Amino acid sequence: ESNSITILSSIRHDSELLHVELFHSPQPKQEDSPQTFLDTCLGDLGDNNLVQESSLPGCSRASGSLLRTCFDGTDDVSLDEWLRNIKPSLLSSNQCQWIYVHNINRESPGYDKSDFPFVMPDLGRYRAPLNMISDIIKSGSKVPKKAKTWCVDEIMRLAKEDNMVVGKWLVYSSPEMADAVWEKIARATATGKLGCSSKVAPTRNLDQNRTVICVYVKDCTHRREVQRVLDVLYNHLEIKSGLGNFKPDIFTYLNIYSGNEWRLKPTLYDWRDVQEWDLSKSKDQEL
Repeated sequence: ESNSITILSSIRHDSELLHVELFHSPQPKQEDSPQTFLDTCLGDLGDNNLVQESSLPGCSRASGSLLRTCFDGTDDVSLDEWLRNIKPSLLSSNQCQWIYVHNINRESPGYDKSDFPFVMPDLGRYRAPLNMISDIIKSGSKVPKKAKTWCVDEIMRLAKEDNMVVGKWLVYSSPEMADAVWEKIARATATGKLGCSSKVAPTRNLDQNRTVICVYVKDCTHRREVQRVLDVLYNHLEIKSGLGNFKPDIFTYLNIYSGNEWRLKPTLYDWRDVQEWDLSKSKDQEL
């Protein structure tokens, strides 16, 4: 199994990661083009709208399956070779939902060793603060800013209790520029300059004018780390025009997106505000 690239087949249901299994694809031959290699890895996935169980070796369940390809440094393939063969422009969303890179520098501040499978805690108790907002809306009243602030603070308090504190900086790119932007972020992630991991959505046959890259931070309540990762993105990698705000994963699990029913902002931190944080005092380092 040494000369291989890890492919993760993740089974999800309503944003919950229920199961992760590993299978391996052959290392690309020197004469193979990137697209030839991908065709070999993905078999007969093609651009079908539904991924069939027979197309996913090692996958025990077909319903809701998502194919993810991931670089985590465990296989006998260099980062250069992996990035050369796995690009957003070479994959469609029907072939692969996400392309991942993990931080493999154990001495870096952003490194995090997470065990799979991830077990989603009960989200029922998160409904209380959201239901309070819903009741205000149902009454016909405008939701006060103070109520929204309390709701978000309560969600984050519960998330910290459940150790659900991973979050991500959002970076947006046109399909034409996605390969170049992703390569910069992927390299900085794998070598430990950014956070714990990053992922990009494929762009092949994309019918939208932009794709998203998520740059993960292992604990979004540690504001110094949130700010440090932003500094690398903005000042060192010079990712500015497509830089978005910071979103905790718990917002994703609770379906807090743009235009959500609670009228909450779908992100936790604005990048402009984070740049201005003064974290010289220790009490300001955590949320």
